[in-house]
Amino acid sequence: GYGLVVARTGGADRRRAQAAWQWHELRRDAYADVLHDAGGVVPAARPAYDVGDAAPASAGPAAGRALATRIERALFTTVLDAVAQSSGPWRSTLARDAAEAARRLEHWAGPVPALP
Repeated sequence: GYGLVVARTGGADRRRAQAAWQWHELRRDAYADVLHDAGGVVPAARPAYDVGDAAPASAGPAAGRALATRIERALFTTVLDAVAQSSGPWRSTLARDAAEAARRLEHWAGPVPALP
């Protein structure tokens, strides 16, 4: 998804999107390693998913920002759920990742409500 955000934004937003894209890839790989090392099966990436209004080539910065918001909101809620179900050092890692997603979400969407 962040590839489209990069393509649809410019300036500081584009730089922020590029950094987020890199962060997401690094975290995805780390999560996959942990799951694999624990004996789990790493699911294959879906070939495509709903990117909303950012799909058309004519989409502009607002569509890119909306997609970044959707990505970060989904990550934030998913990681918070994982924090609630984990323990030990992995829980701390997930909590840091949730805080990072919240910071990016706040940039794209505005204030994030207080954590439960």
